Amino acid sequence: MILDTLDNLEKYASLNPLFPKAIEFVKNTGLAALPLGRNEIMGDEIFANVMEVQPRTKEEVPVEVHRKYVDIQIPISGDEVMGYTPLCDLPQGEYSDANDVTLYPVGMLAKDYV
Repeated sequence: MILDTLDNLEKYASLNPLFPKAIEFVKNTGLAALPLGRNEIMGDEIFANVMEVQPRTKEEVPVEVHRKYVDIQIPISGDEVMGYTPLCDLPQGEYSDANDVTLYPVGMLAKDYV
């Protein structure tokens, strides 16, 4: 997990071959003007999933794990607390290949950062 500001986004371009295209999109798109839902950038390889959510505490959210996709999460407005639990600290969970996610019950979040 990387927590940083958008000012430093380009520093991470070499971490994944798709990151340069994603970074270009973030830098050159008015993110706040994107419609809710899936906004394709490069087919299934890169897309922006725009959601309107109510903030929740770590006691209210499930932990999610992805195997195929990497999330770059950018709060457009308001404050958001993001957290993580190291994968090695999680029990084996049921993975959904169709949704690329393993969801763990609420309350399993070990650490949080503002």
